[in-house]
Amino acid sequence: MDGGQVALSADGESQFSTWMTDEGGKRRLFFAAVKPGEAPEGSGLVDVQGQQGHPVIAPLSDGRALIVFEANDTIGAALLKADGTVEKKQMFAQRGKFPRLIAIKDAVVVAWENGGEVQTCRIDMNWWAAKAD
Repeated sequence: MDGGQVALSADGESQFSTWMTDEGGKRRLFFAAVKPGEAPEGSGLVDVQGQQGHPVIAPLSDGRALIVFEANDTIGAALLKADGTVEKKQMFAQRGKFPRLIAIKDAVVVAWENGGEVQTCRIDMNWWAAKAD
């Protein structure tokens, strides 16, 4: 296990975790949702092509969580249900690395590096309320 983060839901009922592993020379991104203080016994895989890394996670006000990650020098996001399953995923920046995020009342603001510049994106409730891909 390598390079992960933990986030606690607003109601304190769920603990979301995300981490990377090196599986046969390929960096893969995993996640889990458990009760606070429990160790993940099983995990899900954010199934995207290629190398993944630098996952960051934030709880949302409705009990779900958003993971933002790097995959093949692009930036993607995965919306997790409260039970830890992927509800939606999407690549949203064609170039980028080292994402960071912060959850605010009705959105998540994502920042990442792109060729020496910082880019930002606001992912609002319309995105995570939309039908899954």
